[in-house]
Amino acid sequence: MGALDDADFLAGMAICDVVVLPYLEVGQSASGPISQAVELGCRVIASRTHAFLEFARYHPDTVEFFDIGNHLELAERIAARRQYAARRERSRYTVETNKAVYLAANSAPPDAPALGRRQQIKAAR
Repeated sequence: MGALDDADFLAGMAICDVVVLPYLEVGQSASGPISQAVELGCRVIASRTHAFLEFARYHPDTVEFFDIGNHLELAERIAARRQYAARRERSRYTVETNKAVYLAANSAPPDAPALGRRQQIKAAR
């Protein structure tokens, strides 16, 4: 397979029956590929890492899990029926909402009270 450009990578995920993300627990805080796979409506099976569990809190009913390193459980999960239907509606959290929150958080004067910053951020959402 080799290294793919962004368009080919996304196209590859889109035509797969399952996108498997068998990450180890290495202290990462996020994963671009899981976000992309969910946005594409792919069936996603991920290892039960802290980052993926946190991701699933914001994107419920989108990620199936297996224990890290348990290849038998992963094989059974792949062979089983899809747990969740493909998402067709747009996620509540997008690049645009993230951008608005960052801009709101960074546009408040440094001496502004914390409450004022929170209100700006809520308004941006």
